[in-house]
Amino acid sequence: RDIVDTIEPHLMAEGSKAILGLQKCKHLGKKIKAQRTPQWPVPMTTDLPSKDICDALVDCYLRTSERVYRVLHIPSFKREYAKFWDSGTRYDPILLVQLKLVLAIGCTTYDAEFSLRSLGVRSIYEAQTWFAEPEYKARLGIPFLQAHILLFLARELLGVDGGMNWIAAGTLIRTAVYMGLHRDPVQIPNLSGFASEMRRRLWNTILEVCLQSSMESGGPALISVEEFDTEPPRNFDDHDIDAEHPIPHPENQLTSSSTAIAFRKTFSIRLAIAKFLNDLGCQGSYEEAVSLDARLRASYKEMCRTIQGYS
Repeated sequence: RDIVDTIEPHLMAEGSKAILGLQKCKHLGKKIKAQRTPQWPVPMTTDLPSKDICDALVDCYLRTSERVYRVLHIPSFKREYAKFWDSGTRYDPILLVQLKLVLAIGCTTYDAEFSLRSLGVRSIYEAQTWFAEPEYKARLGIPFLQAHILLFLARELLGVDGGMNWIAAGTLIRTAVYMGLHRDPVQIPNLSGFASEMRRRLWNTILEVCLQSSMESGGPALISVEEFDTEPPRNFDDHDIDAEHPIPHPENQLTSSSTAIAFRKTFSIRLAIAKFLNDLGCQGSYEEAVSLDARLRASYKEMCRTIQGYS
């Protein structure tokens, strides 16, 4: 008892110092966040870094995020991006929104110091201001949906979402359903091969981000396999779908869509696990948990074999 009485005041003093240190860190973190957060609203501008930096940021985006989350048709985007730098050329405002968000995502892998974070955050705020304008329905279309997905990814990767990306995922998937992306393009007459494949890619990406937001937030997955019939993306490189009647490559041939296709094969088991963990009415048993674990491990091994098999 004497030893405890001697040590206790020192422990309490050290604990108070630790709490005070944590409070100071929290206060400092808030100040840093406030300094890099622009005042709302932030109108969209054409202000960009130098072309060399923009080229590097676009490349960072294309070799990382776009390889997993297919959003853009890369040849089309590169053509529009090249036109953007031609003086006197008119451009679609939605292209500027897409470009700003691509640059924001590229900032996350530009360098180890994350030196362009403030640029990325401002780009997100500009895009968010543009989305808040009261012309939402008039803009609905594939370019708008692409920008919406890019905004979702940028907010998450740069930590601007405040942990609320699951709510944004609900808006995203309902927008896609409103546009009919949950129905396979074969159900839509007179749709080109290019348009069909872009719809499949975007729906696949939306499924992926909604599932991941469910796992991160602990919220319901917002979708079930019975609520859509859109097929997975087909094994095309981007230049293939410019053809009038494109023919997919064999599954064992690496294309720009291969990673997304490989992940889609594991979607049903990952969705089942999300529902097992997060759905309110789920009465999951130990036996079901073991079964889901075995299925996930088998699916994961198969995906690894597929990806490692690409030359």
